[in-house]
Amino acid sequence: MKKRIFLSSIIGIVLLVATSQAIYSSSDILVFANEGNQIEELTHEQIVHMTDEFIHLFMLDTEENGLVRGFHSKKELYEEIEKVALREAAIEYVDFFYTEKEEGLYLLPTELPPWFIKENNYDRIRTEEDTIKIKQQNTTDLYGEYTIEIIFTHDTKWKISEIIYR
Repeated sequence: MKKRIFLSSIIGIVLLVATSQAIYSSSDILVFANEGNQIEELTHEQIVHMTDEFIHLFMLDTEENGLVRGFHSKKELYEEIEKVALREAAIEYVDFFYTEKEEGLYLLPTELPPWFIKENNYDRIRTEEDTIKIKQQNTTDLYGEYTIEIIFTHDTKWKISEIIYR
């Protein structure tokens, strides 16, 4: 009798451990389960939405002198950026493209950086359970050949956490 209880306990523990690391498929979306938490797979639509929203924040409407319409400070801009990206991922961009003066926020009139092209193929690499790297090789007239890597991290939802160009 003791052997059966012990064996049942071992089987129960093995099943518990095995299912906590399992990958489930629900409506063609992979969900990773770990200790009762579930992380939805990052979809192509989410990638396109976040990359579009991020880069559009560097194409804001301005007055002729470069004064941004709709945002008065970098703080306000960061609040909007943080809907799709971590602040750390955006600091370099904000510091390059925007200047904050007494009158408000000014946008530097320049070309956008090389960026994710939603129509082009890309590799999706899971580096950790809550981290996915998108790697895309592109060729444009302005920048020639380049590789962009965009790291997405999941905390309460997916967000851009790092951007790398090569």
